[in-house]
Amino acid sequence: MLASIIDSVILSLIVALPSIGVYSRLVEAMSVLIVDTVRAAQEGRPAPPVPDVNQILSPSDQLLLVVIPLVAGMLYHSAFVRLKGATPGKSVCGLRVVPVDRGRYAGKLAWATAFVRATVWVVPAAVGYLGLIRLLDALFPLWHPRRQALHDLAAKTQVVKIR
Repeated sequence: MLASIIDSVILSLIVALPSIGVYSRLVEAMSVLIVDTVRAAQEGRPAPPVPDVNQILSPSDQLLLVVIPLVAGMLYHSAFVRLKGATPGKSVCGLRVVPVDRGRYAGKLAWATAFVRATVWVVPAAVGYLGLIRLLDALFPLWHPRRQALHDLAAKTQVVKIR
């Protein structure tokens, strides 16, 4: 769990940089809405209608808020697991991703394996209505005999303690 938290913090910082422009436009639109609502209340008028999401954030900005974390998450998890055998969070916690039943395997995983593992972990987090799958994935090791998550089962990997 600590490894996931560390990786989430790092990824949040990575995703924040290219998303700053979108969030600044969102804050600006919400500020205007709040000011208009407060002004209407002070003047005894009804609040302005709640705008459609497309009036607050353009469809292209909405798409960016999905694509940026998806691409960053896929690159982060695939590349680190493939090249280092662990994400920075896993490394800090003394963990490594290895093929099932390979013990403390020190070799590199195949790109396809790293990509499958990352896809099952990242995509449900990036697509809101699949969030339940992400929760199930995170909890799965609690009852799985080998403590594997769904993304480990899909990629035929497991996480082992190396120190």
